[in-house]
Amino acid sequence: RPDGEIVQDAAIGDGPVDAIFKAVERVTGVRANLREFVVRSVSQGKDAQGEVTLELEVESGDRAFHGRAASTDIIEASAQAYINAVNAIAAHKERGNVREVIGRPGAGA
Repeated sequence: RPDGEIVQDAAIGDGPVDAIFKAVERVTGVRANLREFVVRSVSQGKDAQGEVTLELEVESGDRAFHGRAASTDIIEASAQAYINAVNAIAAHKERGNVREVIGRPGAGA
């Protein structure tokens, strides 16, 4: 958190990526619809990196927020990309530009 507090959570989802997204939603309080999720290879070999690009949708003039991250661990890259997008939503909301965030069905359960 901005004050330096470390927060932990765990969640169950339809696979590890969904579980991570649900845990992040609970910790941050930011809920959004996942509109796009893409994984692609950005290097070759056994230690290849995968890049995750995603788009979260929020209510406020059909605004979308993007996240992107790369790692040799696709689960880690997914979490980092999601957090990048959530941070963009939080910063936008802090400036007073987001009135309400649309929640995914079952999110944060």
